[in-house]
Amino acid sequence: MHDDMKIDSAQLRSLRHARAWSQEQLAEIAGLNLRTVQRVEASGKAAQDTCMALAAAFDLPVSALMTPLADLAASATTCPPSASERDMRESRIRWVILVLLALYWLVMSQFEFGYNIGKDLAERDNRRDCISSPHTSCD
Repeated sequence: MHDDMKIDSAQLRSLRHARAWSQEQLAEIAGLNLRTVQRVEASGKAAQDTCMALAAAFDLPVSALMTPLADLAASATTCPPSASERDMRESRIRWVILVLLALYWLVMSQFEFGYNIGKDLAERDNRRDCISSPHTSCD
């Protein structure tokens, strides 16, 4: 199959045993068919959806289930990041944008504040010059 990924079946079994789960329990938790779990543990081949479901069941990134020495062709078709990885990335991006906007507002407000202070001082000086010099037109 073109969409099959190479899973480290020994790692998958080890993770399952560490949690004292049977294949049936893993299948139920991952929302997979028992036969699918048996096939993946036997062959190490899994569709992308299966790969993502197994990673989510163990609350791990998909890369933790992949064969360590996968060939370049298999690594070119790795599973997309899990939902929790995407959420973390999106959260970081939101915070970075928020911080950048706050910095932008701070800098722009300082420019605005400085401009208004300078303008007010210049107007005050012009009024003072107008009052102190009788030959100056104060229109």
